[in-house]
Amino acid sequence: ALDGSTSTSLACCIEKLQNLYAEAGDELERIEREIDELVYDLYQISDCDRSEIAAMLPSEGEDSYDAEADHNDDSDGKLFGDAHKLGSTLLDYLLGCSFGRWDIHYATGARNPPVLSDPFAKLPVCPPGQLQNAQGLPARPEDVPAAYPVRIPWDGILVDDPNHPLDFEHRIREVIEIIWSGQEGGPTSDAIEHEACDILGVKTLRDYFRKPAGFFAEHLKRYSKSRRQAPIYWQLSAGNGIYSAWLYYHRFTQDTLYRVLRDFVEPRIQDAEREQFEFESQGGLSGDAAVLLHEVQALLQDLQLFKSELELVAPLWNPNLNDGVIINHAILWRITPYTPWQKKCKECWDKLVKGDYDWAHLAFHLWPERVIRKCVTDRSLAIAHGLEERLWQETSKGNWLQRQVSEVELQALLAEYSKPAVQNALERFLAASPPVAAARTRAPRAGKSSSISTTRRARGSAPEVDAETSRQTLLVLTAAPADGLGRNAIAELLAVEAASLTAVIKQLKEVGQIEQLGAARGAKYRLSESGLAAVESQAGEG
Repeated sequence: ALDGSTSTSLACCIEKLQNLYAEAGDELERIEREIDELVYDLYQISDCDRSEIAAMLPSEGEDSYDAEADHNDDSDGKLFGDAHKLGSTLLDYLLGCSFGRWDIHYATGARNPPVLSDPFAKLPVCPPGQLQNAQGLPARPEDVPAAYPVRIPWDGILVDDPNHPLDFEHRIREVIEIIWSGQEGGPTSDAIEHEACDILGVKTLRDYFRKPAGFFAEHLKRYSKSRRQAPIYWQLSAGNGIYSAWLYYHRFTQDTLYRVLRDFVEPRIQDAEREQFEFESQGGLSGDAAVLLHEVQALLQDLQLFKSELELVAPLWNPNLNDGVIINHAILWRITPYTPWQKKCKECWDKLVKGDYDWAHLAFHLWPERVIRKCVTDRSLAIAHGLEERLWQETSKGNWLQRQVSEVELQALLAEYSKPAVQNALERFLAASPPVAAARTRAPRAGKSSSISTTRRARGSAPEVDAETSRQTLLVLTAAPADGLGRNAIAELLAVEAASLTAVIKQLKEVGQIEQLGAARGAKYRLSESGLAAVESQAGEG
């Protein structure tokens, strides 16, 4: 990635890389021509035949590989001709240094670049440049000296939160400072950051990372080959994506989502609620204060949605890297903000539910009864889940036969691996309504002196009803119990003020899409047949 030569701007580094690539390309062509000549001479191929062979080869500028199969591969040289991709690759590297994936000493010049291994040698466990221990394995906390310059989050979690010490943007800035500091006559770390933003066409690094089609989309392409997609830095968020958690795939544990919930999201909700209370206690706000209040309210909506989604999936989370990236990510499809990747994860999740991937550890964790019954008749599945010796036996001739397992023995085996808490959580997850996006509201303009409170409308006129809030209310009611949901319960699920739903509920009742059960303060609501049809119609359009 970098070699300690950081005394110049990014533009100069990019130009140097492009020149090196051009030189390497010329040298590669020379070697290929030399190999061709050696082969022609070895097989005594005549000049006439050589000309015919040359005519059949792709001409300069043509591709001889399957472009569709390798559409995500950057190894064909396009990376070195595109400043934007090089800028994105740099940020990928900087985030990796922040997580402790890459050894920053190679970038600062404190360590010499790793020597390339023999092409026929056994592949190492770690890629060149990774932070490793003396045995060549990924470094653990005890393997890294106290003087190592990067503060590594060993639980593999960073967040999009300017007020948090584990904010990803702050950590990336620290890495930039470490790499580019102390270079006489060179650019400052601030200059490097601004130049990177200019190359990527964004105002700040946060803008680039927060937008799912920004950093994560580029990262997904970079960690894809043919039809295999395996991103290692995961962005999770809900609502409008104002708050995100960034997770490092190789540090996952069963407690990772609980850590995000307990150590990051819940404390941030408390801070946001306190900030909102302080603003609202000041009474009518205008100008910048009104804008700040709106920002806090929007953040709080996203955080509450994120919290509810994490509470839904955390009891089911049981990552196993042997399952592969897509299966591990599938169960997180509801909080995956990049739409193309979310669709891939949802497709994979649907197949898991159906039973197509019962070889996976996640399938065994969530549906042990279904998988174990398959293991009784499928030895390969039994091997995958460590049940071969209990369900199969080898004959004296080396053949494998099913053991005669009684129903009592089978029930005992099912009870051994079944976890009621997981089954209950899975039922809640499968019955949950579609992910609810926070309703987008327009922020008040800073220059206006109008109050943040609701604008007084003309007497006799109907209140304006936001179409998005109406749609989200219908979605929430798809999961309502038989006796319906009260207005406060609906508001809590939508993360909005209950008073803001009065006009919405009234309109939905008038058009016949919801039904009211009970009266006055005890009223509850549920979908009518018309409302259910409207939801299904919207889902079909989506």
